[in-house]
Amino acid sequence: MKTYTPWTLLLTLAFTASAQAFAQTPKPPETPPAPAAAANAPAPDANTPVITQETAATTKTTKNLYCPAIDKLMRKEMFWGAPGGWKSYSQSFIEVIDSFSGAQWVGVNVGKMLCVYKGKGSFEFPVVLQNDTLTPVPEGGKWVKQQSGHINCLSADVLDCPFRFEETTTDIKNVYKDLDFFKGKADYLKDDPNRP
Repeated sequence: MKTYTPWTLLLTLAFTASAQAFAQTPKPPETPPAPAAAANAPAPDANTPVITQETAATTKTTKNLYCPAIDKLMRKEMFWGAPGGWKSYSQSFIEVIDSFSGAQWVGVNVGKMLCVYKGKGSFEFPVVLQNDTLTPVPEGGKWVKQQSGHINCLSADVLDCPFRFEETTTDIKNVYKDLDFFKGKADYLKDDPNRP
């Protein structure tokens, strides 16, 4: 028989309270069905750029990040994870993930992403995966703001719960061009009236 430390019991109680708060989230209002043309469109890819802002040296691209699909989840000992930095920080007795329950965002202006999955047993604690990428407040879709400050998305489809994040890339060639202060200017020492 395994014994538990007071910290383990405290974490278990905190996790249980969080799971209960998630389960009590009201369902978002039903959205009207998509037009037929949009219904046949392919599902968005996690790497599909949404908004792009460019300067001479940097490009900011806002991308959607989704919770991992069930078939991408892997179990190692009593912890779950998925490619892309997704991992659980609490142990789970669930051996097979049966369904996606939804997602949660926790933070102020920027925050952490949590994805919730259920096993087949009704009395099992859910598996919660976290990604350490900070994202801005999610909007649209099935996201519902809670009084406690976190935002929940209740859906069985990971595509209903997109997280957005900004990715910045820098072109080294443009950086050097921007740093070339005197390009196209006459000899600055000759034009200096204070020079003897």
